[in-house]
Amino acid sequence: MESGELHKARRGASFANSYRFARESKVVRHLGQSVSRYAVAIGLFVVCALSGCATSLDGHRYQSLEPTFDLFKYFDGSVKAWGVVQNLDGDVIQKFEVDIQGSVDGQQITLNESFRYLFGAGPQSRTWIIVKGDDGQYLGTADDVLETAVGQHFGNAFRWTYRMNIPVDDTFYEVKFEDWFWAIDDRRLINRSYIQKFGFDVAEVTMIYFLLSAN
Repeated sequence: MESGELHKARRGASFANSYRFARESKVVRHLGQSVSRYAVAIGLFVVCALSGCATSLDGHRYQSLEPTFDLFKYFDGSVKAWGVVQNLDGDVIQKFEVDIQGSVDGQQITLNESFRYLFGAGPQSRTWIIVKGDDGQYLGTADDVLETAVGQHFGNAFRWTYRMNIPVDDTFYEVKFEDWFWAIDDRRLINRSYIQKFGFDVAEVTMIYFLLSAN
């Protein structure tokens, strides 16, 4: 039999060890959770940086949707459009209207655009020359567009990508435009454009088009 004092001492040591173990386990769990959260954050950042956090849509999802959109048929005439530009916070930084006169000549369409800004500033006009290739791909040029724009039909949708220098204060920045058009009916068209830099979306444009008259 243990003496009373020895028994109390052993019980006290056991309690102290249990308390210390519980406390250290709690600290380890806390550190583990923190490291895990940190690792997840770093992992997401790396994935985002490597793969690019820019919007990329799969056009084949719209291949079977109606009505089918025909770029040359729709823009061969007079079209009115309204649009807004939003920053990453969703704030509207530009409102504008566009008058578009289109004319088709064989495998080529010319689009003369005239802009009027209700809020913000931008180009006053732009002329697109778009050629349809035998492979179904569309190639376009404009004075303020870098190199060649590329387009492709996907049933109800149309994808249009190009690069452009846009002015911000006293500096020009090269950005990529990822444009998507969806036909609502024969006269109405919706456009969503993602403005991208360094593989990230930096602004978005939403536009509504209305066919006033066809040629």
